[in-house]
Amino acid sequence: GTICAAPALDGAWLRAQVNRHFEETGEVELRYVDYGGYDRVKINQLRKIRSDFLSLPFQAAEVLLDNVVPLADEDHFSPQADAAVAEMTKGAVLVAQATDYDSATGLPLVELWNLMGDEMLSVNRALVERGLAQRLDQ
Repeated sequence: GTICAAPALDGAWLRAQVNRHFEETGEVELRYVDYGGYDRVKINQLRKIRSDFLSLPFQAAEVLLDNVVPLADEDHFSPQADAAVAEMTKGAVLVAQATDYDSATGLPLVELWNLMGDEMLSVNRALVERGLAQRLDQ
């Protein structure tokens, strides 16, 4: 659970939380607490973070899309599904409507909306309509 600074792809440093340590490879699994997402990096790439940065609240919230699951016979969303979510959300004005909590993880379930001018696009529904996910009927 240690908070540290971890390198990002663009040369920036991001706050991250260590989730797991893999002693055999000298790597750690990180969760980026302000940007979101996970990564696995060599432990020697991490840096100690100034104490005043530890008092700032995390800016990213981990959620799950409600009623949307990976396609049959897949345990994770495909890279194409990830790319579609990135395309629909990057730089967009978004609204996340919390609908419930996942019983297994305790994470909020959300319907994610992209506000495009006068229109609202459901990211959840778009993934299903594009054939990148399947709807989970409750």
